[in-house]
Amino acid sequence: MRIAIDVDEVLTDSNSKLIAFHNEKYGSNLTYEKFNTFDLNKTLGGDIVQKESEFLNSDYVNEIIPLEGSIKSVEILNKNNELFILTSRRDGWQERTNQWLEKYFGEVFEEIIFSKVLNISKGNICLDKKFDLLIEDSPTFSFDAAELGIKVLLLNKPWNQNIFHENIFRCKNWEEIINKIEELK
Repeated sequence: MRIAIDVDEVLTDSNSKLIAFHNEKYGSNLTYEKFNTFDLNKTLGGDIVQKESEFLNSDYVNEIIPLEGSIKSVEILNKNNELFILTSRRDGWQERTNQWLEKYFGEVFEEIIFSKVLNISKGNICLDKKFDLLIEDSPTFSFDAAELGIKVLLLNKPWNQNIFHENIFRCKNWEEIINKIEELK
C-alpha cells in the first residue's frame, strides 16, 4: 500500500510542548483536554501564525518526541508498504520537520509533502499521489480525503470526536492502526 502519514499528533506529541510553551509565554492555563477543536485560533487565541513562529523558534520544539508506538509501527509498515509524510505544517517548518523525522525514523519515507506550502488539500494530494490510505488526526482533512474515496485511519483525539464517514476508521493508538491496516489489505 501507499500510505500517507500526518506528523503532528500522529507521529509526534507536539501539542504537549505547544501547551507548555503557550502557558509559560502567555500565562495561560491550557490543558490537552481543552483542545476540543482543531482550530488553534479558538484554542490559543491571538495571532496563530505569530505564535507558531515563536513556538518554532523556542527550545520547546527540540523537546518534541514521537507518539507512543509510532516508531515501532512505522518500522512494521515500512516492510511491505511505501510510506509518505503528508503534513499541513506551515512554511518555515520544513527543515526542522525533516531533521526531526530523520532523527527518529531514519530515511523510511519516500517523500515529505507540506500541503500548506503547496496550497493543495490533503485529499487532492492523496488522489494525485495515488495514496491508498491516510493516517490523520484532523477532522477536516480526514473528511475531505474520505469524500474523495481515500480510506482514512483517524487517530482518536479530543478535537475529532464529531467526524464520521464510511471511509474513516477511528483508531485509539498505533497498535489499532497496524491491526486496521492488516484488515484493509
